[in-house]
Amino acid sequence: DLASKEPGIFVNDKQSFTRKVKLNGEQWMVSKAPIVAETQAVTAGIDWQIITLMPVEDVTSAIVKGRDVAIIVAVVTIVVASSICGLVLYFLLRPLNTLSALMLQAAELNDDSLGATM
Repeated sequence: DLASKEPGIFVNDKQSFTRKVKLNGEQWMVSKAPIVAETQAVTAGIDWQIITLMPVEDVTSAIVKGRDVAIIVAVVTIVVASSICGLVLYFLLRPLNTLSALMLQAAELNDDSLGATM
């Protein structure tokens, strides 16, 4: 950032712009910003402009990578949480299955099998 490194120089945001352009089939970011000095001694009366040109991939690649990592983390978290929930429910409901089987045997008046399990 030029404003933080050089005292007395700042970038005028009202006259700056950033645009996407297509050059030779590739997307590029073009930025233009004038440099305005607090005193004319710094610029010697010349209106300086900073123009930058860089591929869009250079600008957006970190954002896309971060998004992809966040999606992977979210999917893994959902799968792990669902698995843990399923295991907890299985172990919590297993005694109810045993009780249900005993109640069905009692309804059939099958006393021999009831005495053996208790």
